[in-house]
Amino acid sequence: MTIEIDSNNSVDNVQLAVYGIDIRGKNLIYEVISVNLTKGNNIIRFGFELPACNRCSGLPPGDYMLYAEVYISNRMIKMTEKKVRIE
Repeated sequence: MTIEIDSNNSVDNVQLAVYGIDIRGKNLIYEVISVNLTKGNNIIRFGFELPACNRCSGLPPGDYMLYAEVYISNRMIKMTEKKVRIE
């Protein structure tokens, strides 16, 4: 997964939370990282692995939501979402 963040300024210690694929009230993906943003376009890459056997893990095929939130000083300044299909 690739996240692009356009920043008007250079900002250190920005928290980026990525989560989603909710199964029975639990997100299969949940990660928070700290990044330093430079002025302009910033590209952050995440690597996530789902269980090899989706049915064994209780993950049926279908559409799921992924969310990304950007925090500065514990205040959310941006949130976005994307629908993904798992087959």
